[in-house]
This record gives sequence, C-alpha cells and structure tokens, in this order.
Amino acid sequence: ATSAVPTPPHASGYEHADNLLAIVQAAEGKTDRVSLELRARALHECRTLGATPNEFDDLDTKGPQLYGDKLPTVKNFAATYLKRCGDLARMGKADPAQTDAAIAEAAKAGSVWAKAVLFPKESMAIPALTADANFGKLFASRDPAAIGIIAEQMEHQRTDSKFSDLAGSPLATYAWQLASCEFGRDCTSSGQLMRDACLFDGLCGTAADFHGLLKDSVLSADQLERVEIVEQSILDAIRKQHSRSSTRASGAK
Repeated sequence: ATSAVPTPPHASGYEHADNLLAIVQAAEGKTDRVSLELRARALHECRTLGATPNEFDDLDTKGPQLYGDKLPTVKNFAATYLKRCGDLARMGKADPAQTDAAIAEAAKAGSVWAKAVLFPKESMAIPALTADANFGKLFASRDPAAIGIIAEQMEHQRTDSKFSDLAGSPLATYAWQLASCEFGRDCTSSGQLMRDACLFDGLCGTAADFHGLLKDSVLSADQLERVEIVEQSILDAIRKQHSRSSTRASGAK
C-alpha cells in the first residue's frame, strides 16, 4: 500500500549532484532556508561517508588483500565518494565543526531535514516515540529527506513485545526504511537509498525499488513478512499521530 498523502516540494537536484562542492559554494553567503539546507546536507553526507581524499589511492595494489571479493563494491564507493565529495574534502570545507554549524543554521532557518538530524535518538517504543510532539511534526511535514534521516536514526528503537528481538537488528532498520519510502523518500533504483545500500553494504541488485531488493536479494519470505508487519505498525502510529495533530490544529483556528 502507498501513502495517499502528497509529499511537499523539497530541495531539488541534491541527490543526483555530481559535485557537492558546487552546492556548498553556491549556498555561501545566503541565508534562506533552502540554501542553508542544501549546504548542510552536502557537508553532512561527506562527513557521514567519512573518507579522506587520498584514502583510495592504493586500491589496485592493496585492495585485493584488504577487501577480497568486496573490492568491486569498494571501488564503486570510492568513485562515488571522489565524484561527490573529493573536492569538498580537499578544500577543507567538510570538517566536523563546519558541518555541525551548518546543520544548526539550517535548523534555525526552519529546515525540517536539519531538525531531523538533530532529533534525539533515545530508545523508545514506537507508540511513545510517535506520540512525541516534535517527532510528530517531523513526520507530519512529509519531507522525504527528513524522513530518510529519521529512518536511518531509528533502527535501534523498540517495536513492541512481540517483535522486541528486532530492536537494533538489520530487520528493524529495514522496517524504518520501508516506512520512509511510504512517506516520500526516493527508494527507486536510482535513489540514494539504493545507491548507499550497494556502496556501503554490498546489497546490489537489479530490483526496481528498495522493497524489491529486500525481497529478491536480502531477506527470506519469513523475514520480509516480519519486517512488513513492523513497518505497518510504524506507519499506523505515525498516521494516528498526524491525525491527532491535524485535529488539534483545526480546533485551534
């Protein structure tokens, strides 16, 4: 099932940019929310990748011994990193302090994505988590980029007693990721989620979307069923919270 709630317009062009330095430079000196968010997202991605410009120099000579049969995946990662973040890192524009400051600026300017990055990640059960007013606002925004960030952060959240063994496991991560797909995240074969799954985790395939990848190449039928049940519990809780928030907002007018 797909969400009937339309997603809002959000910063375009970022996910498929070849060079994130260009995005950072274009945003320098600007104070509008979109520019600040684009800059923060670029810096955040390159920090998350955590590589240095010369980290991949010796892949052909040292790679086979270090990575074995994972070398092709690592080479793909290296090419993607250098294409998107190499110039940014070489110019010293992606250090942690700069990145933290950029995210804080974007959040102050109203970026829902930046607020999602800064959302605290305490362990909470799904009902309690989705009842949190700030969490509810983040999901109610229907911002695909923000929901993607939340999905990455929430894999350690508890589900309920029936599925408590999923907490902190890859299955929990997959459930949150699939939920984020329902709310507008780009989970197609050309989207960042599928790209990162291949580059970082070696989960590469020919599926049209992330659900298809899990079904075809990652999970057994039983595992996928459990993930989908947890995904549905997440979606139900979020929609319930969104409905309550909308009702309160209407009553306040």
